[in-house]
Amino acid sequence: MASQARQNFHEKCEEAINRQINMELFASYSYLSMAFHFDRDDVALPGLYSYFKKASDEEREHAMKFLEYLNKRGGRIILQDIKTPQYQKEMTALDAMAKALELEKEVNASLLEIHGIASSNNDANMCDFLESEFLQEQVDGIKELSDHVTNLKRVGEGLIKRCYQCRSRGDLGSCKDPFRFNASHIDTEPGVTAVPCASGWCGKVMEGETGAFREDDFDLATQRMCVQRGPDDNEDRCANTVYNHKKVFMCFCQGDLCNGSTMIHYNTLKIVLTSTIFLITLQIYFLRNR
Repeated sequence: MASQARQNFHEKCEEAINRQINMELFASYSYLSMAFHFDRDDVALPGLYSYFKKASDEEREHAMKFLEYLNKRGGRIILQDIKTPQYQKEMTALDAMAKALELEKEVNASLLEIHGIASSNNDANMCDFLESEFLQEQVDGIKELSDHVTNLKRVGEGLIKRCYQCRSRGDLGSCKDPFRFNASHIDTEPGVTAVPCASGWCGKVMEGETGAFREDDFDLATQRMCVQRGPDDNEDRCANTVYNHKKVFMCFCQGDLCNGSTMIHYNTLKIVLTSTIFLITLQIYFLRNR
């Protein structure tokens, strides 16, 4: 039975969308495989699990959008077999991000091909659909993954694994607020130095008020910092730091907020806040006595 809704929807456009549905589902399938690889007990990188699980969900949502669009235009959905993911063997965080970048470029190339088919068949609505829903998002995603690959190459693999093996509650990309720390605890650790963040990966280090970890210790942080570690000597320095000082909580994450970080000392912060409150109070006083 012919669709009553179909208008200016070429068969080539219909076929291209059916292929793209398969591509999006394959991407979702691949990211799902990556996510649960990092959820294994012998890998245990919860930030990467969350990152790729979210990516899998997003790709599946993309497939749903194409399915809905195909019905809206009066096309017919023809689902195809989904290929087995290529990324089921052992992989590092860098391997996974590099594979994800490669996959996103393949998806983007497919979308651009579909856009060309729609344009050559004068399907303005389909071109608008692709441009508004997918093309810019793909460009943004490729840039994000490229940044992750660069940062992972910079910091090396061991740093991330050690971080998540100790008491990290942070997810990949969760550094959102500036925070303060006492560097004296870290500087006493052989081969470990603490410096202000310049770029790339940042860590959170803080002191618990009672000398033990509490649920709200994470909220006490007030400054970004970076931790540089010496060559690998089979010591779990992250765990040693926690064990020796007990007050210190450390996590590593990636985010632009690490860039250009400067030290904000607690006393300096108190002076700034006190001065600000004084000036506001003074201004209110003069306004009332005019």
